[in-house]
Parts: sequence; C-alpha cells; structure tokens
Amino acid sequence: MGSTRNDEGPFATVQDFVHRLRDGLYERFPLGRTQLRITASQALGRLWLAPRLQRFTQRHPRIDLVITSTEQFQSLRGGGLDVALRYGGAPAEGLVSRPLWTDRHVAVGAPALARRADGLSPAAIVKSLPLIDHPVSSWSGWLAALAPDEGPVRARLQCSDLHLAIEAACLGLGLVIVPARVVHELLARRVLRLASPHAGPGKAYQAVVSVEQAQRAPVQAFLHWLADEAGAAPARSA
Repeated sequence: MGSTRNDEGPFATVQDFVHRLRDGLYERFPLGRTQLRITASQALGRLWLAPRLQRFTQRHPRIDLVITSTEQFQSLRGGGLDVALRYGGAPAEGLVSRPLWTDRHVAVGAPALARRADGLSPAAIVKSLPLIDHPVSSWSGWLAALAPDEGPVRARLQCSDLHLAIEAACLGLGLVIVPARVVHELLARRVLRLASPHAGPGKAYQAVVSVEQAQRAPVQAFLHWLADEAGAAPARSA
C-alpha cells in the first residue's frame, strides 16, 4: 500500500524537529540520549547486523537504536527512518550511499547435504542435488557466471526471501546460493557448510541515508561503526 504523504510536509518537519532536539541534548549534555531508526532486510539484519550490535552499544551507549527487519522497501524521506542497509541498486535522488562491501555468491547447505557436493562441478551440483532458490541470488545466476553453456536450473523449493531460504537450507531441505558474509557466522558454527569452492559475483552492500540526515552526529557515528565492522569482516568464508 502506498502513502500519499508529502516528504516535505508537516510530518517531515516534526521529524526534523525531534531529531534536532534529541541530537542537541546528546551533543551538549553528558547524560543526553538520542535515537536512530535503522532498516535492513531480514537476512542482513538478523544474521550480520544483530550479532554485532553489542559492540555499537558499548561504543555509543547514549545512542538508542530502533531496528526494523523487513523485506519491504521503506522510504527514508519523511518516514522516520534514518539509515537503510541495502543490497545493490543506486540511491534515489536526495539520498546518499556509503558502500560497505561487495559480496560474492557461494553455494551452502546443511553439512550432511553439502558434503554430497564434494568434488562435483557446478553443473553437476545443480543436476544432482536438491536446490533452494530466492530472489537475491539465484542458482541460474550463479551457474551462468561459472558454466554459461549449461541449460536452465530447476529448484525444488522457491522462497520469497533470502532469510527464509537460509532457514530452509539449515534444515537440510536443499542447497542455496547466498551472499558469503551474510552466512559467515553460520559457517563458522558449522550450521552450514560450503558446497562448492566456486563463487559467483555479487553486488555491493551499502548504507543509505537522506542528504538531510547525513551530517547528524549520531548518523555519522553509526556509519563509521558500520565501516569498521565491514572492514573487520572476513574476506572469505572457509
């Protein structure tokens, strides 16, 4: 359902006033607090952002976070949101983006199933093992980058979003193509396992803010922290 609210109307004016009031207290008084509203996809929010939030709260104990995890696109103009974590795409007019990292797409699955792919070529994997597909990174795209002469790929299970597909893969329902850094913790805990050493190209993850919010001190603090976390993330998942 769309909204007819004018981004430059009364709601945006009230939001700007609240931001300025909170930020002023935060910057001028030792006990002052302010708030940021963050939106991210369910997979990125739950699997990458959430495990790191304690480090942000320790570094910035007076910045409260309100996090929305959803697959629906949420506007940053006049909607009360401050920072959006997004995958790919160019920012719209009036928005600026801070690149975090460019991911690569890898095939993963529950350990018992992933081991069945050992020694198989990408083409053999898609022909002989159950697959899970979703809109973010498909088996067709992964195979096209690695074996472009192969035919179409048929997945056993189609999921509406990446997080649901990852959950299904953890249950052993099939192998799935995912952005590598999103599942790094699951790989490290051996909940998932790489099914192939081959990786396909991915898109950039980025933090997007409105031009009006970009210079706010708490927004800058969150963006700097994101950059540090992205830089500390492993370049490759074992």
